Amino acid sequence: MYTNNDDEVTQRNFGEVKQEQVREITSESLFQKVSKQEYMFGSNNLMRHASEIFATHYQVINHSIDFSVDKLKMILSDGLTKFTIRCQQDGIGDNLLKSAKYILCAFIDEAILATEYGQNIHWSQQSMLGSNFNESWGGETFFKIRLFCLDNISEYIEVFELIYICLCLGFKGQFSSKTNGKLMLDRLKRESYDVICQYRDLHDDASIAKHWQTDYEPKAPIKYKHTFSIFFGVILAILLVIYRSFIFYKSSRTTCFERY
Repeated sequence: MYTNNDDEVTQRNFGEVKQEQVREITSESLFQKVSKQEYMFGSNNLMRHASEIFATHYQVINHSIDFSVDKLKMILSDGLTKFTIRCQQDGIGDNLLKSAKYILCAFIDEAILATEYGQNIHWSQQSMLGSNFNESWGGETFFKIRLFCLDNISEYIEVFELIYICLCLGFKGQFSSKTNGKLMLDRLKRESYDVICQYRDLHDDASIAKHWQTDYEPKAPIKYKHTFSIFFGVILAILLVIYRSFIFYKSSRTTCFERY
């Protein structure tokens, strides 16, 4: 299904995005929305149905989980089962559902394996990808699915939005080992944001804008014209004072001379 060349991900030119222009959505804010069933994409059923997976992700990356490997696997398996049932009840197609499940499995696996806890419980041998797709790592296929969604955006917009959120929450995949992987990921997020806005006909004041924000504000350029005007104005004022003082001094000398 996903036949895109691996290199296509890195060959595309997404335009320049400086690293300081990116502020990723925090897991805490997402968890709060998960708890309240308030998702960033109100019309996205996949996001709404994956609440258990995102809630567990929040616990994992905040080191607030100490389950045994069996309990963690049970929680995630139960969450994925509920996700599947909810999607099927909503009439979501098998191919779309399979893609979404793969994304969620790759997402949660990477988060767990990035922690000391995940290493201690040997999660690589118990991973969700291994259990559901017989794969040990999804760092490349994740981005192949993204490209597939991009090429079939009208049908796969919800999966594409799901991928965007996973990227904003820190998924790196194959880019984790690349020299400029951070910049590449920032570009992918920027492109994803633009695609979603265009498809959803959203603008900067829409809800999606809250999940791609920037702290970067270019410094106002120095207005040399005004600076020079002020500078020469001050110089002119000083010269005027000197000139008036000189006239006054000369006038005083003339008056004194006429007296004698």
